[in-house]
Amino acid sequence: MSNEKIIALVLNFIIPGLGTIIAGKKKEGTIQIIMAGAALLLIITLIGALLGIPLALGALIWSEITVAKMDDSEFKKK
Repeated sequence: MSNEKIIALVLNFIIPGLGTIIAGKKKEGTIQIIMAGAALLLIITLIGALLGIPLALGALIWSEITVAKMDDSEFKKK
């Protein structure tokens, strides 16, 4: 496992989608960040927490799986 992949996985754990964008999948990463942001807004309202928490977990799991499935050759070359 490359250092880039480890960094992307850690960043996805902190902000779902950020590591995916850094790994080179900008479209998927952007959607994941939007999902995480919407989940945060729902969680803040407390009533929406019933939807927000599963949405946040879904964004987190999706972002981690996206990067974990990538080959080292797929990472954006700098």
